[in-house]
Amino acid sequence: FLGVTASWIRFKNGYPDLYTTEGRINPEYFAPGYSDWSTVYLNGLTNVWGHIEEQGEELSFLGSAYNDNIIFIGLGLSYHYSLTADQAVGRLLEKTLAFPAGKLPERKLIPLAISYEGEVIRIRSGENDVNTTLSWHDMFDFSTSNAYEKNHLLYVGGGETVVRMHYPYLPEGLFTTLAAAFFTLVFFIALYYLRNSKVLTRIEILGITPPATGERISFTARVPEDAAYSIADVIWEKEGHRARPGESFAEGSYLLRVKLKALGRNRFGSETKVLVGLKDAEVFYNRDENKQLRAEVLYEAFIPLRFVAQPEDLRGKCGNTVEAKWRMNRPPRAGCLQVFRQDDWQTTEVFKEQNNMEFSHLFRSAKPMKERYRIAYLNDTGEMIVSDAFYVVFT
Repeated sequence: FLGVTASWIRFKNGYPDLYTTEGRINPEYFAPGYSDWSTVYLNGLTNVWGHIEEQGEELSFLGSAYNDNIIFIGLGLSYHYSLTADQAVGRLLEKTLAFPAGKLPERKLIPLAISYEGEVIRIRSGENDVNTTLSWHDMFDFSTSNAYEKNHLLYVGGGETVVRMHYPYLPEGLFTTLAAAFFTLVFFIALYYLRNSKVLTRIEILGITPPATGERISFTARVPEDAAYSIADVIWEKEGHRARPGESFAEGSYLLRVKLKALGRNRFGSETKVLVGLKDAEVFYNRDENKQLRAEVLYEAFIPLRFVAQPEDLRGKCGNTVEAKWRMNRPPRAGCLQVFRQDDWQTTEVFKEQNNMEFSHLFRSAKPMKERYRIAYLNDTGEMIVSDAFYVVFT
């Protein structure tokens, strides 16, 4: 306070000598039961009137700050005096405070006549500035009377004093009550919504194909039929440039950004996972807007490998072989060509390249059969490309 700080110090059995402007004082021992005395000394006094010496240092305990009317007393001297009536300490306190220790303030009893009439208190006094000993309350209205508040007590002047009681802060209190009721209602509605809403943990985005150079950029995507979410926007970006409808993919990296919206009472959460095609997307979730979510996937545009010609349905006799042939515009990765029979992979040997990027495969069967096949391969980015289905029939 006013730049004055207190530092902890501890004494055993009694104080050391007190050096004051009145001379050196040797105080009495501490009162029984108080031999272990924990207290404070003072730092930052403007005028030092007393100090003690500890380990070669002067520690202030008495003085003033800012002006001589603001007095600081440390070491718990006042409490020590109340316990021991130490005369030397009492004289020091008397001179410091300029108030005799054994002299009580002058008091005079003034008869008062007090009556209560509903919300009105009437007080009759024969003198001015009389302490009624009634507690002051903020509901008292003194605007039309000679009453006033002092030290949280009610003082009145001579004659009759009328104190009216009213409800203080009525507009403020009414506003606070209504605001509290409103926000309580909002809280319970939000709590009901959270308890009855479902957190969507797995999101699937369909219809997104990896970007292939030269292909037209598609901004359409779809979700499963029974999905509790919808697609709000689909954005493709390349090096900070946002693609526009009608543009085609060029070589390089593309960032796909899909914005989703939860439907009904459903909501997204921090545990929500998004799958775009076969790739896990990076999810950006805003806790304050748990009905919206943004998923991002980074793609590398590839040069597409395509089937130029595909096998047609083949027929043969049992025990014989039939040959399926097709052509591609570029060779796929070595060893990645496979035959897809019905819904199961049938891994084959590495297909040998023939003239003009032509490939072939022989089918055999010792008994009658009719099977559906497709030819598939992996492109430069690991995506699977599958041909149309064709049938092989043995009779």
